[in-house]
Amino acid sequence: TYPCLQPSDTIAFRVNVTKYFESLRSSVVRPGSHVSAAKGHQLSSQPSQAVAWWWSAIVVRKSLLEECFGDKFERMLLALSTHALFVQIQTNNNVDPKSSDLAVHKIF
Repeated sequence: TYPCLQPSDTIAFRVNVTKYFESLRSSVVRPGSHVSAAKGHQLSSQPSQAVAWWWSAIVVRKSLLEECFGDKFERMLLALSTHALFVQIQTNNNVDPKSSDLAVHKIF
């Protein structure tokens, strides 16, 4: 759980966050796997199938969350924030992301 109150909690937190990132990435890259391995939650796959090409180049590792720096770590955070942005836009506007006026260029 967050916030981590004891130093021993940080290991379990990083493991859970890594599992969540990997399950989110897997649900996008392999659309047949929608259930999170971390908590069994149903992941939103509607926007991910349409526009989430950025997850295909992302590597999710626990060591990235332990070190919290580097190009791969920044790409992972960028992919997560971009995914959250598109989910929010689609949810609020009920618009297909492919037909929206928001232009996104492939940066990876």
